[in-house]
Amino acid sequence: MQEFGQPDLMVLDLDVPGCDGMRLLEFLREDSRYKNLPIVIYTGRESDSTRSEALEKGATRYILKADDPRNATQDVRYFIDSARQLTACQD
Repeated sequence: MQEFGQPDLMVLDLDVPGCDGMRLLEFLREDSRYKNLPIVIYTGRESDSTRSEALEKGATRYILKADDPRNATQDVRYFIDSARQLTACQD
């Protein structure tokens, strides 16, 4: 990711074939480059325990794929705008 610059936001699905999404979330939060990166979980996993685990491990937001997609779009726009404003203040 670094070769393209720092991302404003990451949208992560927990059910990516060949990848443990929860472990990837932990890995990102352990890396100082991504510690404060907004990470939105967008998944089909509806379990409250999975939601709690993701939020405890550092997810910024947990959105179910079954929810209205307009809600996800609004959340993503909010986090991107917030990240860009923060970056502008730091420059």
